[in-house]
Amino acid sequence: MWISLAERPLGINELCDALAMEVGGPNIDNEMVPPIETVVASCLGLVTIDHASSTVRLVHATLEEYLHSNKDSIFQNPHASMAEICLSYLGMQSVRELPSNLKTAPPAFPLLAYASCHWGAHAREEFTISVKDHAIGILGQYPQHAAASIFLWNWRAQCYWWRGSAGFSGLHYVAYVGINELLKALLSMEQASLNQPDEWGRTPLFLAAERGNEGSVRTLLSHTDLNPNSSDWLGQTPLLRASSNGHEEVVRILLSRGDVNPNSADRDDRTPLFLASENGHEGVVIALLGRSDVNPNSTHEVGQTPLFRASANGHEGAVRALLGHSGVDPNLADWGNQTPLSWASANGHAGAVSILLSRGDVNPNSADLLCRTPLFLASENGHEEVVRILLSSANIDLNLADQEGQTPLLRASANGQEGAIRILVSHGDVNPNSADRGGRTPLLKASANGHEQVVRILLGRRDVNPTSVDQDGRMPLSWASENGHEGVIRILLSNSDVNLSSVDRDGRTPLSRASANGHGGVVRILRSHGDVSLSSVDWGSRTSPEWASANGHEETLLSLVDWESFVILPPFLENNDFDDYLGGGFE
Repeated sequence: MWISLAERPLGINELCDALAMEVGGPNIDNEMVPPIETVVASCLGLVTIDHASSTVRLVHATLEEYLHSNKDSIFQNPHASMAEICLSYLGMQSVRELPSNLKTAPPAFPLLAYASCHWGAHAREEFTISVKDHAIGILGQYPQHAAASIFLWNWRAQCYWWRGSAGFSGLHYVAYVGINELLKALLSMEQASLNQPDEWGRTPLFLAAERGNEGSVRTLLSHTDLNPNSSDWLGQTPLLRASSNGHEEVVRILLSRGDVNPNSADRDDRTPLFLASENGHEGVVIALLGRSDVNPNSTHEVGQTPLFRASANGHEGAVRALLGHSGVDPNLADWGNQTPLSWASANGHAGAVSILLSRGDVNPNSADLLCRTPLFLASENGHEEVVRILLSSANIDLNLADQEGQTPLLRASANGQEGAIRILVSHGDVNPNSADRGGRTPLLKASANGHEQVVRILLGRRDVNPTSVDQDGRMPLSWASENGHEGVIRILLSNSDVNLSSVDRDGRTPLSRASANGHGGVVRILRSHGDVSLSSVDWGSRTSPEWASANGHEETLLSLVDWESFVILPPFLENNDFDDYLGGGFE
């Protein structure tokens, strides 16, 4: 029963303590704690010890499935029995005397952590009068009972950070777990604690709403003196938490009370509608939009709306629901002047892009503060389907450039986005030679970054200029040579218009650039494609061999020198010291 129905794998000592505990017993008799070897031997080979994790488990998953599906016929009230054992453990005098600020269970109480954190889960599965009686006795001691602090510490990932258990009453725990019968019993005794916040400012209603415990929410809201808009230390209300977590029915229950504020915002100015949209909870979005006083265009701290967040995250159902509301403005931009379409395009959410564009009033050419359009963002990130959808828009301008003068094609080329580039160049009105403020074209950027396939695609258009120069007088071949992209160089040299000896504004040739960076393979390719001058000097009066030598690229220097005829030698080297330069012993 314990091994198959526990909420998590039980440690060896945990299991042995659970087996030794008697319901209602004042303490565990240590002589009754069975050795784990006895436990395993008594189970007829059906359980085994996992030594890696020091836990006890069933030998096979099929056995676990069988025990789960037949638990009611095999075991008698198993979850109620486990809940009672846990509660009895928590009720031991030695446990009640433990400090109330414990974060972990002392070694002397192996079952304490499990009992503190999971007794409620078993009680929720199977609630009996006996469980109720035991539970009320323990819950009445919260938050001074060690079980409260241990539970909160184990739950710390959901509690933002550890702040102690002060204020965390038994009512908080029951509302969190969702045992409605026990909640009603406590409320009949603890009316004063109905709105009591814990250290995080969370009320029992907050926890019930956050967890989606519908029955508990209904029970708490039936009390007229309840404050349904209380907020935690982050400014989040029960409605906001339920909306964020997608608890649609809880949201509807909360909204049925006229005094619930549907526009409550947390410290980041996020409303219930904002968080429901951001997380894609379509049903919650519809429920919130059903309130006439909800603000569909509320903005959080950086100016993003619910539609913005739904679009950015690709939540198509939420996008449809929001666009179906007459008050939603689909072109509202955030502080970066990015629209919902911009973010949906940048993140590659084709479905959301299609839904947004189905509204005739959505601007497909909206530009952010950097002048980047939705098409630009989709192209640079390689979202091919989004690029197709945007290009199908009648009013799209595919040559709009950003503040650096980069068009969607140029940016996609720089990033090597082959699929997006194929789609863009297939449109006759695209400018394949568009240049940014530095005079760099799509071909130049693709060449400089070594994107061979992109270079092939671009050169496939006859109107692409393979010898375009940037503001420094450098061609695609010059950049590819400097960066050592041999494959790109071979592709460029297949074009007869490319001049191997072209010089940039510094007087440097592609060979000079390759030599300076030690790209011996590039040097060999360039020399094999024509009569390349090794003696040409740049404005600094350096030749290609001098660049290679100055930067210590000896292998590249060997590729530059014609050893058979000794035609070229670095000018600063005399024949009689060349052997020393190469390290000696060279013939």
